[in-house]
Amino acid sequence: MLKRSSLLQLSFVVSIAAIAFALAAWQHREPVFPIMTVVHPVASPSGDKVAFVAIRGGQGAGASSGVDSDTISCQLSVLSRTNGRIKHTQAEVGFDPYPMTWGSSESNLIFVSKAERDRFPGLFGSLKSLNLRSSQAAQISPGYVDRPRASPELQYIGYIFSNTTTGGSSLKIQHLQTAQETEVHPEINAYHWCWGPNSNCIYYLKDSGNGGLAIARYDLNSMIEMILFSAIETDIHYPSHLIVSPDDLHLGFQYGDNFRLFEIESGATARGFKCDYYFQDFVNFDWNKAGICYLDSVAGKREKGPVRLMVYNPDTRISSLIATEAFAYPSWLDERTILVRKGDNELWAYDALNGKCSMLYRPACK
Repeated sequence: MLKRSSLLQLSFVVSIAAIAFALAAWQHREPVFPIMTVVHPVASPSGDKVAFVAIRGGQGAGASSGVDSDTISCQLSVLSRTNGRIKHTQAEVGFDPYPMTWGSSESNLIFVSKAERDRFPGLFGSLKSLNLRSSQAAQISPGYVDRPRASPELQYIGYIFSNTTTGGSSLKIQHLQTAQETEVHPEINAYHWCWGPNSNCIYYLKDSGNGGLAIARYDLNSMIEMILFSAIETDIHYPSHLIVSPDDLHLGFQYGDNFRLFEIESGATARGFKCDYYFQDFVNFDWNKAGICYLDSVAGKREKGPVRLMVYNPDTRISSLIATEAFAYPSWLDERTILVRKGDNELWAYDALNGKCSMLYRPACK
């Protein structure tokens, strides 16, 4: 029989071991935060990884990205679909509507930094490249930069540069290997622009000259700009949310309550499909071979709440309902799967063919 002193010693050792085990488990667990919001999820080119911004703190963080940027943390995080692991990086992302894009590889992210906010007030920051393997960040362009987007062939990074002297916004591109920078246009609308699928063309909005907005196409090889669509000052609506078809034959854009399809060669426009969902932070259209994924309001209700996840087939001209939930930020994860945020902080994948879904990520919150 063990003596009392031996029992006490054994109990002490067991207690220390239990504490050590709990401490080790605590150190390797995912951090727990009282308020956690996931915004701006972006799938890598292969679809194996999903980058997003983890917003922590602030009472309004769960509603949208429109909260006080001085009272919250916007941390760049990456989810691996292969093993389900989450990597919360030390990169502080700027408070930008479209703050990041994948770079030249699956281990490289380009983002608008928040670290130099004192130098660059407002929504703008410097553009940086983060190596996910070394966790090192390098500056690409100094401040007043937003809406970075890598070209489909991952050769260039394009972004909006805001000139504080003139008050205008210019579109610039930079070669990812040589760092050579080119100004595409000195004065554009800063909110909507996109690459063509072959990386040779860029589409953007600019002043039409009559008080409205025009959609322009710029060819990087010929350096020629062509106006595709123009709205005048008396028009009620302006074009927005530009996307291009995978074959580079059609341009899509939102125009009022409709999403229009435009034939680039002939200049013909069609109505496309009806879409009257207006929450700017959450609206997104993405086009691949399966069609256009987007969000639409439920029975004309435009307030915050459940919305319909839809896919439009340009060939059949039919929109199909995938699911109805509190969705945001829809985009294609692969040829048939849609990545979407559900609620304030969950990432889900929806099969566009059969509607089956699976949860990719849910943070550990109190």
